[in-house]
Amino acid sequence: MVYSANYLLKHWLCAFAMLAVIGPSLAFAQKAVSTNDFPLQKIEITLDDTQSLSLIVEIAQTHAKRAQGLMHREVLTDSQGMLFIWPDRAVRQFWMKNTPLSLDILFFDEFGTLVHLAEAQTPFSERIVTSLMPVQYVLELPAGDTNRYGIELGAKLTHFLP
Repeated sequence: MVYSANYLLKHWLCAFAMLAVIGPSLAFAQKAVSTNDFPLQKIEITLDDTQSLSLIVEIAQTHAKRAQGLMHREVLTDSQGMLFIWPDRAVRQFWMKNTPLSLDILFFDEFGTLVHLAEAQTPFSERIVTSLMPVQYVLELPAGDTNRYGIELGAKLTHFLP
């Protein structure tokens, strides 16, 4: 079948116009559901005098990022996690609502010392997990990573820029 140049030009222009109108909306919708909009940063956890652990984690440093956290995230690999950073210390509360992953939640004071941990939290749970004391940093890791890496109370969170 042979089409005239006018026919092809008219349909091409129509398709281009539709893309110009719909394209930005599609890009916005894709960005809104993206889980990769958290900055990544290498952190180090000093386990004892001779051992440390390096991880690449997502940083949640704004109110909006901290509120979103790992909700709706279905995959989190070993050595991956999210570090929540606040400008001050306070008692922090977390829950697993809308979170399909089981997580270990580690609470660090303003000096980067691990002061409380809540292991293997139940996915989708609305039970409140509290830091028990004022903290400034919270690290979420896949459930079991705390045991796998030998992270215990007193470990130090180091080598990061708050």
